[in-house]
Amino acid sequence: MAKKPRLEFESAFNHVIGRRDYRKNLFLERRAAPAFEKALLDACAMMSDHLQLAIETPAANLMSGTE
Repeated sequence: MAKKPRLEFESAFNHVIGRRDYRKNLFLERRAAPAFEKALLDACAMMSDHLQLAIETPAANLMSGTE
């Protein structure tokens, strides 16, 4: 069964999961992973019982990954 196309529109909030193929490292730069972890830990300090990530897209371009 084919996956339904993602609906995209301006100023949308999207639940996003990030993963690389073949279990390769997600963060290639040495300081990128610690910076991301710090941002998540700061968020967890405010919301200690669960975590959800959402991205707001000012333009309808989530799938293309462009600005």
